[in-house]
Amino acid sequence: MRKKLIILFLIFFTFSVFAQNIQFENNCIYCYRAIDTRINIREKPSTNSTILGKLSEPEIIYVNKEKSTKEWLFCYVPKINQTAYVFSEYFRETSDYNGENGTIISIEKKSNTTITTRKHNQIVSNIYLKDGKLPIYNNYDKTSNIIDILTSGSSITISKIVTKEMQSESEIWFQITINGITGWISVNRINPYYSNNYEILFYKKVNDNYFPVRKVDYSGLINLKINIYKEPDEESTVLIQPHWTFKTVKDMDGNEVSIPESQISLSSEGMLELDELWMYTVYEGIHGWVKKEEVISQRGGVEYKTPENIIIGIFTPY
Repeated sequence: MRKKLIILFLIFFTFSVFAQNIQFENNCIYCYRAIDTRINIREKPSTNSTILGKLSEPEIIYVNKEKSTKEWLFCYVPKINQTAYVFSEYFRETSDYNGENGTIISIEKKSNTTITTRKHNQIVSNIYLKDGKLPIYNNYDKTSNIIDILTSGSSITISKIVTKEMQSESEIWFQITINGITGWISVNRINPYYSNNYEILFYKKVNDNYFPVRKVDYSGLINLKINIYKEPDEESTVLIQPHWTFKTVKDMDGNEVSIPESQISLSSEGMLELDELWMYTVYEGIHGWVKKEEVISQRGGVEYKTPENIIIGIFTPY
């Protein structure tokens, strides 16, 4: 039995690596989601071309933008594990979480409400609740039955996050399990996946391996002078060197001193985790890479936080 399991694992692992190679060798790195049903997958960019299969909402593809046109997307299709073409009208660029936390399970539209369900697995221990307790419902609806009460000091396992977007308001719900009971709690705080936080923007090739560049809101002041590199590597070309400027003034004793005339702030477009954390940014129209440690978050400014960090913050006293 153990031998069979090992063989099955090796087959699965080999298939996964092979599929990943097809995707990256063809530079198909941007995630798009189907917005219609029974969309034809074509061998070539033509309605007369062979149909290789069909896609329906919310299935995804990975697109090579350089080889795509306004009408046809050249893409890697995980469903059939090969590259192909699809008609662009039926797809929208979307968030990608590679099957991990944040992956969209479903999107439903009911009347004037859009309900998005995401995968999110996380254990949170010794939680803090401002009012000391919170009702657990049997559905993500405050008119549903209350099946238990969550209290401060408890430990919970989160398995899903639902956002309900309505015309004038929104609701955030966590599906939790505690003491063998599974239900829903309403958490009207920040959405851990606001603006698709921590989604995979694209994959960056580093030393023949591909690493995800994730969208994370972060901004801060740079050190006095920094390098923005062409690649996430200090040995690569320096594209530009942002730096503070100073002016000379006299202090109260009449001595000349230098003080900052202008400070420079940078914002991230994405974060790349290697041995060090690299920030993908743009400065004066130039895109490049800077070490995150060179950009210091301002007090009260946007911090580098993952959805998991945000959820811990929701259940932490402040």
